[in-house]
Amino acid sequence: MERHAIPETAIGRQVPLTVLGGREVSLAAKLEKVWGRGARLRSCCPVPLGAAVRFDLDDALLLGEVCYCAPDGDSFIIGIVVDQALTSVGSVLALIRSVMGEREHSAEGERSEAMNQRREQRQYQD
Repeated sequence: MERHAIPETAIGRQVPLTVLGGREVSLAAKLEKVWGRGARLRSCCPVPLGAAVRFDLDDALLLGEVCYCAPDGDSFIIGIVVDQALTSVGSVLALIRSVMGEREHSAEGERSEAMNQRREQRQYQD
């Protein structure tokens, strides 16, 4: 059984769509359909075939490639093959912040300890 990279409960939601590359372009899009590793979105602007794209959904960051883009009335239907789905992004960021905070706190403590040792050495020399 193939697992969806995107939950079907997300259908109908607005998602930020970023066309990656030399000049990144951000668009608003609506998620219309999901299947296997694919998604269909609707946007006001066309996106080139083969373009690398990113879209965020809840606590996930999805990366993929545009496999089709067709006009539909006053909007465009964009098909995306999802190559990577990074889930629990918020938890990962919280962990990174925690580790970096510990390192910063540790580095500050080491600097304070070194300064104290220098003061003590100066006092001993005087």
